[in-house]
Amino acid sequence: MMNKQQEKFFICKCDCTSHLIRVTYCKWDNGDEEFVVSPILNHYLGFWGRLKIAFKYLFGILHDDWAYDTVLLSRTQAQELRDFINSTILVNENIR
Repeated sequence: MMNKQQEKFFICKCDCTSHLIRVTYCKWDNGDEEFVVSPILNHYLGFWGRLKIAFKYLFGILHDDWAYDTVLLSRTQAQELRDFINSTILVNENIR
């Protein structure tokens, strides 16, 4: 069971809101800690639209709505990410 969770969102430097990541810090009751980095993908297409894209993917046909694997962070965002990680680590180091 989780007893603490904090999260922060980062939008890509290109300002495309479909390029978004969520960084989540989780602390579990048993003492385990995790940082989870999750891409947030737009699901604006219905089931059949997503199925159509999936079939194109299987056959190697390029599509503009591919999932992405990169988010560009500005220097400020990188510093925010660093500060977020450091703050969760330092806060929890003091708790132990």
